[in-house]
Amino acid sequence: MDSWIAVMSGLVLLLIGAEILVRGAVSLAMRLKMSPTTAGLTIVALGTSLPELMITVRDQLGGGGELAVGGIIGSNIFNLGAILGISAVIFPVSIKSRTLKLEHPFMILVTVVFGIMAWNGVVSQAEGVGLIGLTMVFIIVLLMRVKSASAKRRAAQIEEAVSEFQPTHRPVHIDIFYIIAGIVCLHFGGKMSVRGASELARAWGWSEYLIGLTIVALGTSAPELAVSVLAAVRKRTEIAIGNIIGSCIFNITFVLGLGATLRDLDITDQVRNQDLWWLLGLSILMLPLMVRGRALGRLDGVLLILAFLAYYANLFIG
Repeated sequence: MDSWIAVMSGLVLLLIGAEILVRGAVSLAMRLKMSPTTAGLTIVALGTSLPELMITVRDQLGGGGELAVGGIIGSNIFNLGAILGISAVIFPVSIKSRTLKLEHPFMILVTVVFGIMAWNGVVSQAEGVGLIGLTMVFIIVLLMRVKSASAKRRAAQIEEAVSEFQPTHRPVHIDIFYIIAGIVCLHFGGKMSVRGASELARAWGWSEYLIGLTIVALGTSAPELAVSVLAAVRKRTEIAIGNIIGSCIFNITFVLGLGATLRDLDITDQVRNQDLWWLLGLSILMLPLMVRGRALGRLDGVLLILAFLAYYANLFIG
């Protein structure tokens, strides 16, 4: 019971910490004249990956790395199968040309690149730097597209999405307090989650990787689930799919990239022979569904959910 409390309390602290840190950081950035669009594409986008990042850093510094890898692979599979599927069932997800031409192909690319790096059983520190470099490339390309005339509508959507973070009449030291408090919550949340998950793994006879693939992955995906479902309910599904694909890209390039730079990232046979293939399969499955009619309909959403459930059935039954 104590282990469960540690995991759940840790995940709650991670989510709270990410929220208030992003609020403080975006507000402070815009006080310093950063545009809402730039803040949305950088600080907010990276902020949704902060829970996964903190668990990865904690596990790499004090554990075996299995919890970190499981958390990211599981989170991405949950994002593409369950969250995107649920969003499409609530309201059909419209697909913009930008998603088809840039974001989705880039997500497949980074998944393949990570798979190639992991094929020998380890992602080295040098390869981790390369993954972080891909994060920078993605952000730069997004910022360049925002400056083009065809991206004005996208910029307006981003500005609307981050409008709640804009500075108010509160003094600047409140923003600084939010940032510090967020960092503290992330620190202790990561510590509690990793410790609790490790204890659960030992008590249940599960590997830390499996705990990461299930409990940790579902817990850290809560922000993406909340944002995407809310966007679908409001019929703003372009925000839902942008949030999901962007999160999957940052999880691999930034979170696992940073984890690998701290220490070589060990990759188990299960990751290489099973889970990465499921992740790549889900990523590729989305393409024909999106191209046909430029939307993910309700039946497509059901198909994605069934694929996710098939993965979990294979995980536990197999």
